[in-house]
Amino acid sequence: PLSGPHRSFGAIVYHGETPGGLSREAIASLTDIAHLAAIAVELDHHRQLRVRDEVTGLMSFRRFMDRLNEETVRCNTHGRHLSLVHIDPDREESDPDRLKTIAGLIHAHLRPGDHATRIDDTDRFYLLLPETEHARAIELAESLRTSVEESALGNTVSVGVAGIPR
Repeated sequence: PLSGPHRSFGAIVYHGETPGGLSREAIASLTDIAHLAAIAVELDHHRQLRVRDEVTGLMSFRRFMDRLNEETVRCNTHGRHLSLVHIDPDREESDPDRLKTIAGLIHAHLRPGDHATRIDDTDRFYLLLPETEHARAIELAESLRTSVEESALGNTVSVGVAGIPR
């Protein structure tokens, strides 16, 4: 069986034409494979449950994408505004201190109900701005761009804005 500490989630089934069944060595090898597969599945499960990006403290990308899907449905159903801002530092380097500084500047620009994430293990970010018209999102993106450029980072960023409805 494939099982972790608190649940079972599958099995490895061997079908072969070995007369007399499997040898003890083959059974031991299959048991080892099942154990390693179970560890891999458990690790992936825990990775997906992460709520926060470990480096920046922002929302995890997976959780952000779930939230984006929920907000998109809500906006389309109720005719509300939704804006998405993409932030891409022009100098690509994933220094953790630099990423934390940019994340802090992003966080300072967010209102309650807004969300931000770092795109997996890159140096790019997304902001999700529910109930935000396109023009307001552009203002926020420009303000954030200016804040990054005026910070001690000495860095420029490119920003993009998309919205529902435009």
